[in-house]
Amino acid sequence: MTYSESLSKYLEYAVIISATSLIFAVISFKGGTYSPIIIFSTGAILLSIYLLSKIEGAFFLSSLLFAIPILEGTEGISTLEAPFYIFSLIIAAYIGLEMIRGNIITETTHDKLYLFLLLLLPVASLLGIFSGASKISAIGEITYFLGLLFYFPVRRHLGNKTFQHILMGIVLIFLGYVLIRNIINYRAIIVQAVLPWQAEKARVAANEFILLMGCCLFMSAAAVTKSFIRQIIFTLLFCSFLGGLILTQSRGYWGAFFFGAIFIFYIINRQGKRRILSTLVVLGVGLFLFASVFFGGLLDTVMEGLVTRLQSIGSGGLDVSLKDRLYESQTVLGLILQNPITGYGLGYMFTRHALFLDVFIQTSFVHNGYLATWFKLGLPGLITIITIWILNIRYSIELYNQTDQFIHKTLALGISGTMFGLLFVNNTSAQVLLFESVLFVSLFSAYLNHFLNREKT
Repeated sequence: MTYSESLSKYLEYAVIISATSLIFAVISFKGGTYSPIIIFSTGAILLSIYLLSKIEGAFFLSSLLFAIPILEGTEGISTLEAPFYIFSLIIAAYIGLEMIRGNIITETTHDKLYLFLLLLLPVASLLGIFSGASKISAIGEITYFLGLLFYFPVRRHLGNKTFQHILMGIVLIFLGYVLIRNIINYRAIIVQAVLPWQAEKARVAANEFILLMGCCLFMSAAAVTKSFIRQIIFTLLFCSFLGGLILTQSRGYWGAFFFGAIFIFYIINRQGKRRILSTLVVLGVGLFLFASVFFGGLLDTVMEGLVTRLQSIGSGGLDVSLKDRLYESQTVLGLILQNPITGYGLGYMFTRHALFLDVFIQTSFVHNGYLATWFKLGLPGLITIITIWILNIRYSIELYNQTDQFIHKTLALGISGTMFGLLFVNNTSAQVLLFESVLFVSLFSAYLNHFLNREKT
């Protein structure tokens, strides 16, 4: 660099610093009480813009962070959710432009399946409108599938180490946020419970898929690591997420983790099996100590409620909730058989008998995920979704057997358990209609395609 170029660079920095200082001085003079907040916000924005300009794929990583408010599942679009939807529109436009320019990679089966789904969604939305759905409902239900948009951008940028590390950090933020929020919310509810039946009804059934994912990932990490200290840490984290999953009182997700854990145990090597068995011992002690400290004198009430809920699984009959979903599935299946190929599109309403209120209601939501996909996206959509899930399980097993790296063995094993459990819980909780499920399954697919192909070469 010549002297003149160096001087020019320093002058540029001097101008920027002087201009920023002047702006802050004016804000301090005119802003009054709110000037510190304005200065801090402005500085944070400027710093964020600078940092993002230095990171590959920063826009997509930022979009993932803005997705956290979506986990609350509030009616309509809140102020906190608006940035994510705006970012999603930009990503959709970007992917559409890349399609037109022919820059979308279609090297693997996953690539082709995700491209097909992205093209299918607007068609399903139009089909819903033609079938009689309102335009707002038909277009609005596309938000269930916004996680699909992240497959191609993440797949493209995963080769960058910085992108990998930040993405992993964002996933951990998702996990920690859901766990802490659910436990705090549960305790707030249970404090008011004095009888077992009240504890049984106390539940925080929100974002269970993320808790299931946390259980499988940290169980896998505890089983794969060769460090005793790390095994203890991962086991404690596993206990925390399993406790969080139990507190949802969602029997479908309890079963999902049960099958997922068995699948992990089946895949892992002999040494890993021994670590899992030792983890179970620590699990019992850890959960008891955590519950004793966190719930204190409420522990007996919590336990009675959970036992009552657990006994309902093997009671030999169907409670009102399960009967309601069974009748819903029968109604939807009858409609599907009348139009089995194309389905009815997004937003289409159907009438069913709601047992809870003993009235007939109109709804577009279907709890059975397989029927929901078939009903909304037709037979092609159902086959595509199932194929993606099966490939995720197959590729995760292949990656686990091919790699010697701790992080890849852990992720591959955790993904396999999560996806296997998802196959079961999808019967009672439509994973294809849950934003977080669609998002993380897409991230799983992008990760497996990138690193499995690299391990093969």
